[in-house]
Amino acid sequence: MRVLVSKVNRYAKVLGRWNYTHHLDLRMQIRKKKDELAVASDVAGMSSWKAMREIECQLDSLLEVEENYWRQMSRQDWLKAGNCNSKFFHWKASS
Repeated sequence: MRVLVSKVNRYAKVLGRWNYTHHLDLRMQIRKKKDELAVASDVAGMSSWKAMREIECQLDSLLEVEENYWRQMSRQDWLKAGNCNSKFFHWKASS
């Protein structure tokens, strides 16, 4: 049993590190796309307009991924807090 617990703890740490670096990478990608959009908006012309539209689409999809991430994190926090107050948790879960 101790071996199983140690393995679960080890994988939890590995997944925690992966999650941190993955989310950090996502924020860096969003910042990069915003910078690209600012540069493209400074340049005039039809080709610039098309490039801006493409960058906006890419930025929208990255922002959607980030929004889903934070939605999942809020649910996780809510579940942890709900378990501490089981009456509240069961009331919300059954409604």
